[in-house]
Amino acid sequence: MLAFGNNSAKTNQKLSTSISTNGFNSQKNDLVDTTLNLNGSSQALVGGENANSLQNPNPVLNNPTVNPDFDGDGNTDLVGRNSQTGEVAIILADTTTTTVGTLGSEWEYEFADFNGDSKTDLFWYNSQTGESTIWVMDGANITEQQALEPVSAGSRGRIGDFNGDGISDILWNNQQDGQNSAWIMNGTTVVEAAALPETGASWTPTVVVSDLNTSTDIFWHNESTGENQVWLMNGTQATPEALPTYGAGWTYEVGDFNGDLLTDIHWHNEATGENTLWILNGTNVSETPLTALGSEWESSVADFDGDGKTDILWHNTQTGENTVWLFNGSEFSESPLKTLGTGWESSVGDYNGDGSFDILWRNSETGEDVAWLMSGGQIAQEVPLQTAPPEWSLS
Repeated sequence: MLAFGNNSAKTNQKLSTSISTNGFNSQKNDLVDTTLNLNGSSQALVGGENANSLQNPNPVLNNPTVNPDFDGDGNTDLVGRNSQTGEVAIILADTTTTTVGTLGSEWEYEFADFNGDSKTDLFWYNSQTGESTIWVMDGANITEQQALEPVSAGSRGRIGDFNGDGISDILWNNQQDGQNSAWIMNGTTVVEAAALPETGASWTPTVVVSDLNTSTDIFWHNESTGENQVWLMNGTQATPEALPTYGAGWTYEVGDFNGDLLTDIHWHNEATGENTLWILNGTNVSETPLTALGSEWESSVADFDGDGKTDILWHNTQTGENTVWLFNGSEFSESPLKTLGTGWESSVGDYNGDGSFDILWRNSETGEDVAWLMSGGQIAQEVPLQTAPPEWSLS
């Protein structure tokens, strides 16, 4: 997890990046007019005016609900959260940082696109109260802010497109009572709301792309039993289909490892270090064992060579070693990267708009920040970033 690095960011202070999640007023406070550039770099963080021509060949990876892009320029943008003040900031890769409001830490957000303009919007929900609201974004400007009808406390929201119209819809899941529902959206208006099948407290949903049209389905994993299933969605109609069961202790990441625009799943057993890849075609699973790695290795998925296929970044939290597995279906080639030492955590995004995902590192012990601009699965350029206050986090 990356974060900013002292107590108050000052005007013109450069920011580094990290991952985080999470009331509303539009103050512009300590992050206003700060910039997000790569210090001393001959290659700007921004891809420039031709960035869109260098988009990743996999349209899923360019989707504004997957790769946040608030101004539609083809470069990954960021949301900043201040854990002390609740400030929310939008950081565009080619311009200044703008503080757009404040929210308590009980609010979480999901990336969305409610008006189909290919620019990322924000869906906020408060699982303690059941409140939710939509921010329709144009760059760092909130063009529309709409509160939605409250749902039951304990509900968490996920974003999908269940009817394939290019407009984000909302999945509500309440792990306390097992209730689920789908809201079909038209902009910020709920045009249809329907209950979905109930699930138990141990089931966790992930909204995925698993068919060749633009609609999304839902993958469910039971953390207690290892059971798995997918709900094939057609609007608010869910057709559950069982998938193979894994035992407890397996974690998963979704991606597209063969570039067929269908969801695949990487499984990792934190206790044994085993890795397995599921290549999916609908509900048909082709399973391939992968090289085992110890529990000290942590993984992140992205496309580091720009071929439209998901790869895996591995980071060893004990030794600081790093390596990338570049995938072509169920086969991969390994691309070792430099060792950073301990205390470093990563975030990924295409920050220069060249179609390959890059890596942003932050050292939580020293406050150092560095960006690796990737090309072909290798580090094309390493750029130190200025330290920023630790109470700020980015996603």
